[in-house]
Amino acid sequence: MDPKEVAKLIKTTLADDESSRLVSAAVLKRVIKATGLRVAGDLQAAVHREVGTMLVKAARRCLSNNRSTIRPEDL
Repeated sequence: MDPKEVAKLIKTTLADDESSRLVSAAVLKRVIKATGLRVAGDLQAAVHREVGTMLVKAARRCLSNNRSTIRPEDL
């Protein structure tokens, strides 16, 4: 599969709506609040976008190495 197609598919799958978030809001809040800091209302969406970007980059790296399995080192 073409890397551009993979990137588009991942971005489409990661639609920016509440039901398809990659990171749980509850877990995110718990982790951040444990540091004594507060959580902005839009932090979860930003984390979701960043993780999505990481997945796109990992998929491209995987394909450029002629593999079909994304590995941790692709991140």
